[in-house]
Amino acid sequence: DYNNSLSSRRAGVVCDYLIKAGVAAAQIITVGKGDSQPRRPNVTETGSDNPDGRRANRRTEIYLDF
Repeated sequence: DYNNSLSSRRAGVVCDYLIKAGVAAAQIITVGKGDSQPRRPNVTETGSDNPDGRRANRRTEIYLDF
């Protein structure tokens, strides 16, 4: 639940930034995916924490459709 909430808040911050930069709010769709679609594993093969994987998973992705 925490990661899903954090993901949604992160998406909202990016949305707010884009609106302030002049993008019309109607053109923006935000989706918080939490820990459902990690880019890299959060743990190593031995089961220990993987800070590099966690860092890579803290992200926003922006798709443009023209």
